[in-house]
Amino acid sequence: MELVIVRHGIAVDLGTHGASTDADRRLSDAGRRKTRDAARGLAAIGCRPDVILTSPLARAAETAELLQAELVPPLPIDETEALLN
Repeated sequence: MELVIVRHGIAVDLGTHGASTDADRRLSDAGRRKTRDAARGLAAIGCRPDVILTSPLARAAETAELLQAELVPPLPIDETEALLN
């Protein structure tokens, strides 16, 4: 088994862009750009996971979606609260 751990991208600050709670913090423009770059790098080295797991935090879910968009074939995303801690 091979496990690849990717931390979420850079998120907006609390209180900006509609982020009234920590869970609402989405990726910043730079966070989206760097996450896409990282996902493309994983695809370039042949990373082909079976599934993407994400916490329900907005920034983590958005990171998972960006990874999904770059990895071929498209992968299922499973959200789990176990990744909140």
